[in-house]
Amino acid sequence: MKPSWSGRDVGRILRLLSNPVNLELLILLNTKPSYPRELARLTGRDETDVSRRLKLLEKAGLVEGSWRKIGGRNIRMYRLSVRGLRIDFVGGGVKVSGTPGSAPAHEARSLFSLEAGPPRQRLFVGRRGELEKLRSAGTPIVVVWGMSGIGKTSLVAKAFEDLGKLYWHTLSRLDTPEYVLWRLAFFLSGLGYSRLLNYLGTPGRSVELAADMAVEGLSAAGATLVFDDYHVVEGSEAGALVRRLAKRSGGYRVVIVSRRRPRGLPYHEPGMVSEILLKGLSPPESEELLRRRGVELEPGELAEVYAATAGHPLLLHMFAEAYRSGGLSRYRGEAARYLWREVYSALPEPERKLLSILAAFEDPQPPELIAELSGIRSPEPHLYRLADRGLVEQLPEGFRAYPLVASLVGRAGRRDLRLKAAEYYARRGGWINRLRAMKYYMEAGRPDLAAGLVAGRVLRDDYTYLSYLDSYKMVVDELARAELPPRLRLYVAHDAALLERQKGRIPEATRILEEAVDRAEGLGDPVVLANLALSLSYIYADLGRVEESLRLAERGLRIAEEVGDNRLTMAAYANMVKALAMGGQLDEAYEYLVKELKVAEDLGDPFYVVWSRIHLGELQRMRGRLGEAERSAKEAYMYAEELGLKHPQAFAALVLAEIYEATGDAGKMLKYAEACERILTELGMIHRLSSAKFYRAKALAALGRPEEALAVAEEALRVAEKMGDTYIVPMLRWLLGDTLMSMGRTGEGLKHLSLIPEINSWTVKEACRKAAETLKRAGMEHETPRILGKCLGESE
Repeated sequence: MKPSWSGRDVGRILRLLSNPVNLELLILLNTKPSYPRELARLTGRDETDVSRRLKLLEKAGLVEGSWRKIGGRNIRMYRLSVRGLRIDFVGGGVKVSGTPGSAPAHEARSLFSLEAGPPRQRLFVGRRGELEKLRSAGTPIVVVWGMSGIGKTSLVAKAFEDLGKLYWHTLSRLDTPEYVLWRLAFFLSGLGYSRLLNYLGTPGRSVELAADMAVEGLSAAGATLVFDDYHVVEGSEAGALVRRLAKRSGGYRVVIVSRRRPRGLPYHEPGMVSEILLKGLSPPESEELLRRRGVELEPGELAEVYAATAGHPLLLHMFAEAYRSGGLSRYRGEAARYLWREVYSALPEPERKLLSILAAFEDPQPPELIAELSGIRSPEPHLYRLADRGLVEQLPEGFRAYPLVASLVGRAGRRDLRLKAAEYYARRGGWINRLRAMKYYMEAGRPDLAAGLVAGRVLRDDYTYLSYLDSYKMVVDELARAELPPRLRLYVAHDAALLERQKGRIPEATRILEEAVDRAEGLGDPVVLANLALSLSYIYADLGRVEESLRLAERGLRIAEEVGDNRLTMAAYANMVKALAMGGQLDEAYEYLVKELKVAEDLGDPFYVVWSRIHLGELQRMRGRLGEAERSAKEAYMYAEELGLKHPQAFAALVLAEIYEATGDAGKMLKYAEACERILTELGMIHRLSSAKFYRAKALAALGRPEEALAVAEEALRVAEKMGDTYIVPMLRWLLGDTLMSMGRTGEGLKHLSLIPEINSWTVKEACRKAAETLKRAGMEHETPRILGKCLGESE
């Protein structure tokens, strides 16, 4: 039965749906049920704001909430209660009805069509040949290029104004591959493909794999992608992503709009690229544009105007404005500047003011910000008139002055306007808005305010930056070169190191943090020192520098307890656990892990509770308490599954596979290894997939299926070596050697055992210990020194 609303409910629902933040929440809930803190994490917004919006959506009947007990706390879980909405005009009123959330999803345009659709076209003239060529192009790539203001965007928008499954992205210098992929993920989620959105919400994801998922989703949907203003990003990583999506298009179409002919596309491959070089309007089309603007000219006057403008639409619009205001009959020389003086002098004061504001920005700006900057409460009517005059363009993201117009207006007051814009975006919330704020703060000459946002991220432990690594690194690298107060410089150094670690550059991250800790010693700010010390402690634990890691973790813990910061306390406990476990002090590590779990529950974030349970299960396994380990890991798996937290669910499954290896239950080991592999494959997290495959191969070997085990282990080794996963490679070499020798293929088996890496890590030691057992079982103990080499000394 369809839910139905009427009367005042209708207005409330339409207002809720007109807000892009509410639409974003609905899209995420269409992917999976979730809870406020996780939704806040994914959207980069304040949890209180997200909870308030969910309550409004629940009251309107668009979502439904229910309580769940997770780790001793009650958590409000939300799910979508309607999958589709229908609006009918009945009599003199409006009726809204919805398709229940349990109904199957049918093909529909993205909920983000307000942002993903084409710009609104207010006046379009001629171009019949170009329109036909664009609409009928049978190639997967279409390039539309030409000079500024010539009408490229208008042409493409007109051609596809009624097209379903259309994604439109006006590119900017701030765009990175991650941001483009996030927007594509929301678009595809609205078309029923959620894999990319799920993957981008997890840490450790790669742009390459995300791009592969985008190609998969776009091909399945048969979508059309338009990338406008491509020339802005051509030499950047975002430009490389656009080219990659274009070159791989088959089941979908990519339209690239640029001022210059894009480089790097397969122009010479038959059937791949169609080109439209857009030039000025023809004389009859120019006459039609002027006539529709209310300008009637004699043939001689028309010829003179056409000779001066060459049919350039923007110049024709400017001529129409000048002619209507002053009866202009002749002009020669610098047509653009001459016309601009005439046009600008005839504009009402509010429109002059708005043009001067828009000229300060290359990117489109929303009406709310324009109102704030101009002091005009409702600027939209003036902006629409400027758009009608052909002086500004209305894009999905807001309004922007044409580059030619902006150059004629000038950039007066640009720094002050950018400072106010930065403050506006900083208030809006969401990670991409914080990045815009940082960019505008720096362009306004206030890097200290941008660095203040970095400090706020560290103090809140806001890790939504993981979804925008490249964008954030670009900003942080620029801040690292700026003049900053000592405290802010240290916070920037902290995140610079964090980003280097995320990129796998551990030596550089270590160097930055060591220098920052030294500088923080005399600063007198215990909180910044604790953050730096704990981040360095984490890296030292990874590097096996146990004593140094413990020393820094203990120092961070003392500071955390002094200042009463639970997040720092939890990070300190987690580092203590890691370092103590790697040093073999398992009982002490267990004591700190219990404390970590208590702090996680006090913080009230199920995400932290689940991870603490996973750590608990893993440590209990290492201590040989397999029954307790199984209970903890199963509880973590269940919680993660119920909360829709795929990433920790996969790791809980991996811990369970390890536990069942220790208990000798090969059937259950296979079950959870396969579950882990399935989830990681769904998320695209190939860099940990090799660990899941290792346990699947080991289970298959234990179940008497050596041929299958061998195939899985060989595949896992290829993946691990490709991804540089040194953690699991030693164990895979042992497993391959052991399996081959059990099959009578002794020579091949010995080769794999001899290739166990000679590096200092606990996995190498464990692999060597197992390899020595394999050789002993095969009656080849005398070969152990030769085959294992230096590893033997590490294992003894």
